[in-house]
Amino acid sequence: MRGYYRSKTWWRDGYLNKKQAPYPCPDLTDEEVFTYDWISPSKRTNAKQVFNSSYDNAMVRITARRNWQLVRDTPWYAGHFRWTGFDYLGEAGYVHGGWPFRAFMGGTLDLAGFKKDLFYLYQSQWTDETMVHILPHWTHPRMEAGREIPVWVYSNCDEVELWLNGRSIGKDRPGAEWNEMQCDWLVPWSPGKLEAIGYRGGRAVAHQVMQTAGAPAQIELSVAGDECPIVTVKQCDVNGVLNPYAENRVHYHVDGPARILSLESGNPVNTENNFGRTSRAAFFGLARCFLEASSQEGDIALVAGAILGEKQLETSHIVAIDVQSLSIRGAAKRRDLRVLYSVDGSEPDAPYVRPLEVAPGTTVRAAVDDGGTTLMEMAERFGPEEGIYWGDRNVMHNVDTAPGRQAEEAHFVGARVVKQGAGFHGRGYLDFGQNKGAFVEWYQGNDGSPGDYTLSIRYSGNPKGRQGRKMQLTVNGQSQELFFKSTQAYGSDWKARQVPIRLKSGANTIRITTIENGGMVIDSMDLN
Repeated sequence: MRGYYRSKTWWRDGYLNKKQAPYPCPDLTDEEVFTYDWISPSKRTNAKQVFNSSYDNAMVRITARRNWQLVRDTPWYAGHFRWTGFDYLGEAGYVHGGWPFRAFMGGTLDLAGFKKDLFYLYQSQWTDETMVHILPHWTHPRMEAGREIPVWVYSNCDEVELWLNGRSIGKDRPGAEWNEMQCDWLVPWSPGKLEAIGYRGGRAVAHQVMQTAGAPAQIELSVAGDECPIVTVKQCDVNGVLNPYAENRVHYHVDGPARILSLESGNPVNTENNFGRTSRAAFFGLARCFLEASSQEGDIALVAGAILGEKQLETSHIVAIDVQSLSIRGAAKRRDLRVLYSVDGSEPDAPYVRPLEVAPGTTVRAAVDDGGTTLMEMAERFGPEEGIYWGDRNVMHNVDTAPGRQAEEAHFVGARVVKQGAGFHGRGYLDFGQNKGAFVEWYQGNDGSPGDYTLSIRYSGNPKGRQGRKMQLTVNGQSQELFFKSTQAYGSDWKARQVPIRLKSGANTIRITTIENGGMVIDSMDLN
């Protein structure tokens, strides 16, 4: 499943709001809508900058289903070119709000050639070979039990029956009218196995399963093509179930007469250069390596590796390292692969034997050796500020209760992590001692337009005989002096100093520096 990001029941037929829909619709709150909305780590100022829905409501003038009905039923209608068959670079500002969106993502195939759900709508209308396709996937780490999810099945069968954990949800028939081409149900969320069985003439002829996945723990490799082989990498849990939110970086090494043409995952907001690289992050569990053979003879082999786990440690703190070898052409290459790792930022030197449990803010490093030759070096950071943002973009954080971006997980110089006291967030806070010029620095991305924000700095301190202390705030090279009023107790009474700032598009640097001999202790910073 590719491209499922948000839904609201009346959206499924292209209506802009519930009142326009000509049939009864259950009430779904904005929270339920945004449950399915992928939002990158920074807050957006451009509300259009969201990913397309898979429920055929991300329209270019007309839905795909209505468009197909016109082609099918209008005698003088010769055909249509659906905008688009394939996602393409450019026109990102037309629908998606602009940079860092680098592509228009209205296609049935994404930038890496992976099939989106819309692909299977066309398959259900055009092909005779029996098929069923379920959307959405069934992995929802933050979903509360019982919440109703619209489940669609595209199929060319006479009838489809949907099952959840061995219990039938009921049967439905795909219709001829544009808004009845899919079978659909509202299904109360429960983790497990979602199955669709297609029937023709009363006989089961097609079957598909969507299963709830655990944390990414292994990679699976496959290859297609000869002169220009395409290697597909899937990031799966321990049971081999694709994790649709996995986004760990995949590293590649090629042996033989071939070179890497490009790397792609289909992520339209990943602005890394595709070319001349040996690694790229996966997108919704998938990645691809495009190769070119330089000779028609000779064995070609590939090694792929990844440090796997939930980037934000949402439901699991377990990290696994997996390295796989794949024969592209000819005989399989004999290998003596060995993996070394570290979790403290040092050079990898510990033999990897089993999955690791890591704390937020950990960067896992690994080196892959083959008979004395280093094939690849890998690194992956894990913590609440990494990867997919799961929060509701309409809810502003309260600095007194929300952990924000922890100071001890940021870059700092001249400070130490302290755990004494109470009420701090994370694993401690930063104490600058008596050091002048010590600082803590955060790197903040902004994938929307330049805009004004409120920076909340959570701090504590009670300097003897003083009403507070001065510190310097620097945002993208522009500095100002701030005065922090004393709190009642050091390390246990916390206040928030709020400052209006402006962020530019792209990368931003926020630094707090001591301008006296020491400063207030800093727990976290947050942006609203």
